[in-house]
Amino acid sequence: MKMKPFTTQAHIHSLNGEMKEITVLYPETLFGHTIQNSYVVQYGDIKCTAVFNPFTNQFYADDKYGIIKEKTMKNNIVYMVKFDWSVEDDCDVEIELFFNYEKALEKYDQIIADELNPNLSWVGSLAINSN
Repeated sequence: MKMKPFTTQAHIHSLNGEMKEITVLYPETLFGHTIQNSYVVQYGDIKCTAVFNPFTNQFYADDKYGIIKEKTMKNNIVYMVKFDWSVEDDCDVEIELFFNYEKALEKYDQIIADELNPNLSWVGSLAINSN
């Protein structure tokens, strides 16, 4: 269910808890799941996180450490590059996460290039056959 933005008073972190008006925009999410009592709010020209304390019935906006940059709010997509390798006596999985498709593709291409380079990879061109 979509929440309609509303204005209210909140304790502002940068003002040592002084009460100011904020606009509560929507619940904060992590990997598609709503975080209970956590919201994205607008305080002046700053978009940041805020928590709602149901016991005091008050919001606490973190405009110091909870600032949300527009770039990370663009979408909730995370790109994963997974490199699963094994040799006779060892194995590992290397995982890197990216918020940007181009950066993820760049990392993927670098891994493939490194594996094809006999000076960087123990297998060189023998392990990857493009046919």
